[in-house]
Amino acid sequence: MSRPLISANNIHVTRNRQHILQGVSLDVHSGEIVTVIGPNGAGKTTLVRTLLGLVKAQAGTITRTQKLRIGYMPQKLFLDAPLPLTVRQYLDLAHKRNQAIEYVADETGITALLKKPVADISGGELQRVSLARALLCKPELLVLD
Repeated sequence: MSRPLISANNIHVTRNRQHILQGVSLDVHSGEIVTVIGPNGAGKTTLVRTLLGLVKAQAGTITRTQKLRIGYMPQKLFLDAPLPLTVRQYLDLAHKRNQAIEYVADETGITALLKKPVADISGGELQRVSLARALLCKPELLVLD
């Protein structure tokens, strides 16, 4: 089998003296679909954020393929309500090529939203915009929290 895109070995994460993750190991290879399931508060988001380097593990190792392109769609996106950006401008922050934005907007069904202010779109529309943004970098690893 090929080398994993990302590999975690014996990961431990603790917050406020509480163990969030203990001894978690996994490999994610190209072409795989990996689903992490569990009850609320089980540490799924912490695992994802740790794998991406957004949360520091207290123990264990994480290795990623060099120059790995990762598209990340967080569970919740917190944007400043009066953010004076249209959806297109928000996508431009991630990728400046109009052709790519047009293609991804069409694929995710957000073309009609491109001229709307981000502050005026619904939660579901914001999720689709977040997915479009994650896809703009042509990720080798797409992470949907």
